[in-house]
Amino acid sequence: MSEVDLPRRQAGPNPQHLLLSILGDFWPGSTAPIPGAALVALLQACGTTPDGARVAINRLVRREVLIRTRHGRTSRYHLSQAVVAGGVAGLPRMMTFGADSAEPGWDGTWILVTVAATTDQAARRSLRTRLRALGFGMLSDSVWIAPSTHRDAAVELAAASDVPVVVVHGTVVHPVTGGVLDTLTTWPMTEIRGDYEDFIAAHRPVIDRARRGEVSPDEAFGLRVRMTDHWRGLYRRDPGLPSEVLPPDWPRARAHEIFAELYDRLGPLAEFRCAQLVAPHTSPDTPPPRHYTIGDGFAALTDRIPRPR
Repeated sequence: MSEVDLPRRQAGPNPQHLLLSILGDFWPGSTAPIPGAALVALLQACGTTPDGARVAINRLVRREVLIRTRHGRTSRYHLSQAVVAGGVAGLPRMMTFGADSAEPGWDGTWILVTVAATTDQAARRSLRTRLRALGFGMLSDSVWIAPSTHRDAAVELAAASDVPVVVVHGTVVHPVTGGVLDTLTTWPMTEIRGDYEDFIAAHRPVIDRARRGEVSPDEAFGLRVRMTDHWRGLYRRDPGLPSEVLPPDWPRARAHEIFAELYDRLGPLAEFRCAQLVAPHTSPDTPPPRHYTIGDGFAALTDRIPRPR
């Protein structure tokens, strides 16, 4: 199975992830090259040292996430087409994830994925990583489960997998109690709840200041980038279970309300500061940064994704 070698998520801001958030936020869908000095300046504004920024850029190049080109004596970088295609395709879902209006309807059934035994342990680990990323929970070493809303993703995964996979659709009943599946033991829901509560505690205090216009462009840029990176981590960890099988006080919707308001409110100031940061390092042919809001723009981007060859 061919995959983009994206950096693993770690606790706290990671310069590689911050740079991907910056490029995805202000140049989504673009493979236009940006000077390395501009990328360093953008990461510095998010709290990364110049040396740390250069290390992050070089690591992304080695992973083939960033492509390096030369323009005279200047190194320029752009996202690979595969990364752009995957990132832009997932933007509308990530940005609206957690909003009640974005939750797909669920019919109460589940998808089971059974994985055949194989001696290719690398392929098996890769498949497990993809299943977790798609929101599947592990019932046993070879059986994974997700709501039926994940059906299309499961079928695509099975078709592309190097390991034999069987996809089954149906109802699931606990063999002892006769009740429904216990989501708290199948997925790490206690940890995910804590992650959402940490997000709320970190970002809710900024809302009142943003409403009063007390956030500077410099602060708005750093806050928006770090918050988006934080949200992307939540989106990737949360299996996206339907509200019908979640506790009534599940904090995902509250966290999304905070994310959505701050993301949109901070956008114009963050774009202004982003343009200031890159201006000394760019040429007229460098596309200017542009902020998007959750309510507009992102869905339209999927119509102009550069397809990988």
